[in-house]
Amino acid sequence: MQPGLPGLGAPIDPQRDRLMKAVDALNHRLGRDAVRLASTGFERKWKGKSDLQSTPSLTDPERLPKAKDGPKPRIRFHE
Repeated sequence: MQPGLPGLGAPIDPQRDRLMKAVDALNHRLGRDAVRLASTGFERKWKGKSDLQSTPSLTDPERLPKAKDGPKPRIRFHE
């Protein structure tokens, strides 16, 4: 079933909404695609390109580059 845009089409089914929240919670706890609807298929024939992912130095706060502390600018006030 193709979902509609919010506010258009049939109202959201509370049971389906509850199911989707449960599936999301399980996937968050167990890992991506641990639980999914059968209508999405059992085998993924394609995978994302891992070379397009950010390096760990950009996603791990401990590995972010440190800014060097240089000389402080001298502030002069003119009258």
